[in-house]
Amino acid sequence: FVHGFRFTSKTPFIKASFFKLVEKILSFNTKIFITINSEDFNYAKKNLFNKVPIYKINGVGLDTIKSKNLKFKLKNTIKKIIVIAVYKKSKGYIDILKVAELLDKKKFKIDCFGYGENKKFQSIKKKKKLSNISFKKFDVNLKNKIKNYDLMLHLSKREGLPVSVMQCLKEGVPVICYDIRGINDLIKDQFNGFFVNNYKEVPNKILYLTLEKNIFNKIRFQALNSISKNYSKKEINKTIYKIIRKNFKK
Repeated sequence: FVHGFRFTSKTPFIKASFFKLVEKILSFNTKIFITINSEDFNYAKKNLFNKVPIYKINGVGLDTIKSKNLKFKLKNTIKKIIVIAVYKKSKGYIDILKVAELLDKKKFKIDCFGYGENKKFQSIKKKKKLSNISFKKFDVNLKNKIKNYDLMLHLSKREGLPVSVMQCLKEGVPVICYDIRGINDLIKDQFNGFFVNNYKEVPNKILYLTLEKNIFNKIRFQALNSISKNYSKKEINKTIYKIIRKNFKK
């Protein structure tokens, strides 16, 4: 069950070669292979296995899925931005701090939630005197607070299939992110979010949505409806159970 290979299409050649070799060796003793994004699925199918069954499922799943949100409310402004990721450099926090530096300090507020140590990022915040970004501990009730935010900023460099992005989409919160593995299984550019090539593009995307309120609300509504019941834990557990029954019959 692969959460995500230790390499992507953008990983440096030498590092990627090492991990690809490890995966190839381990593949000889693999009976079933389950992936959670298209890039990993296609790589495994093309490079690792010939006769071993390979499957792709929608991640680890969400607790609940709303079939319809009949109380969808229009928003006239963008103020609150959420970040949900473990406090690691690979999750894009250096770029997020640079975004905070570029944004209007009075108009936009970035709240970061994550596990782990954030002293390094707090230090950068203090050094640059950034009053518009906060680093908070992960909140177990966070999924109930997501709807209070206007946008999600997700500048991670490597993912499997992020639950945090699915949770935000489920609540009608569009995502600004990099076009990377796993993310591009969930986000369609200009449909339920925006892809950016680097952090410098983020302020312009936010400004665009601030000025184009009709487009912003359209993208919010499309985000809300882009996560179906197939992403629920119940459906995913059913799928995994069927895979096991099919491949391990006594």
